[in-house]
Amino acid sequence: MPDMDTATIEANIAKRKAIIADVEELVELGENMCVEGQHDPRSFWLAIAAMAEDRAGIAHEPIPEVKPKPAKTMTDDEAKRFGRKAMTFGKFKDQPINDVDIDYLEWADFEMGQWWRDLHDYLGSGYVQRET
Repeated sequence: MPDMDTATIEANIAKRKAIIADVEELVELGENMCVEGQHDPRSFWLAIAAMAEDRAGIAHEPIPEVKPKPAKTMTDDEAKRFGRKAMTFGKFKDQPINDVDIDYLEWADFEMGQWWRDLHDYLGSGYVQRET
């Protein structure tokens, strides 16, 4: 490996520190989204795009704040009725929701929640409405 002068070494160190800072910023953004209950990845990808544009010297619009819809909670009576319903999919299909492990229900909510929201938006889109 050829000898590098001090300026080149310092420039490489600065680049690596900048990359580490970017990664830490993205990790923090992802963690904050999870803590705030935002499972919508749009904010995350918009932040990545803005960072790339900043690095390339391209002006961009401010990142819009994506506000999740507030979760609707059930009353105790609604929750009791819902808990007696049978699961309609997965390894617990046909079992009462009350009997399903809470970790599985939370996983299913997280993994499938965005898919269901996307399906709902798709079915409501003008494209689908015109095709049907």
